[in-house]
Formats: sequence, structure tokens, C-alpha cells
Amino acid sequence: MFNLLTISGSGMTANKTGLEIVGNNISNINTTRTESGGPYKRQSISFEERKGFEEIMKKEIGNGVEVSSIKQDDSVRIVYDPSHPDANAEGYVGFPEVNMVAEMTDMMMFQRGYESNATVLSASRKVMEKEMEIGR
Repeated sequence: MFNLLTISGSGMTANKTGLEIVGNNISNINTTRTESGGPYKRQSISFEERKGFEEIMKKEIGNGVEVSSIKQDDSVRIVYDPSHPDANAEGYVGFPEVNMVAEMTDMMMFQRGYESNATVLSASRKVMEKEMEIGR
């Protein structure tokens, strides 16, 4: 039962990280200048199964999920806007390649993943409470 709590908790943590990354991407959709120079770089996240000794021995129930990597996309959308303060000598400005539709889709996916794990966590808690009542 406690393994189920660990799995749900790790899923909630991973999906929360995904939501934070989507929030960063959306909030920086028009950021043309960063501290490191150049436009904001869109981030994407990858998950992988958590590995543990017990998992390797059993191979039945997983140990949850964890963030395996957060990657930056170096793609830049070039827009002609000579009045922009970050325009180059030819009048072109580099904007981050952030697709709002894709970001909203990712946001819904991470939100639903978080909600699903929260539902499992809640149901597990109720089962544990019933087990304790029966044990009395």
C-alpha cells in the first residue's frame, strides 16, 4: 500500500514540474532578451520510470516516475519589426519558438496527470483508513 502512495506522489511531483515548465514557456512567449543573451529558449520535459533495487527484483509494480531531463529548444522565430528595441541592423527580431496551442495541450495533459495521481492518493488514503478501522 505504501508503494502506491510513493508512486502517486512521484507522479504528482513530475506533473507539477511539467506545469511549471509550461507556465514558464507561456509567460516568456514574447521575451526577446534574457540574461544569457538572445531570446528565451522554450523548455520541454521528459519523464522516465524511477529505478530501484526492489523494482529490478520484482518487475511487477513500478516505483513511480521522475523527471529524466529538461531540454531547451534553440529554435527562434524571426519577425521583421524595425521599431523593436532588440531588432538587429536589418530590422529583424528573434522571438522564442513557443506554440500556444501545443503549450495549452501540454498544460491540460500535465493537469490531468496530476489530478489522476491525486485521486489515486486520496482513494489509497481512504482504503488505509478503512483497514485501520477493521483492525480495531
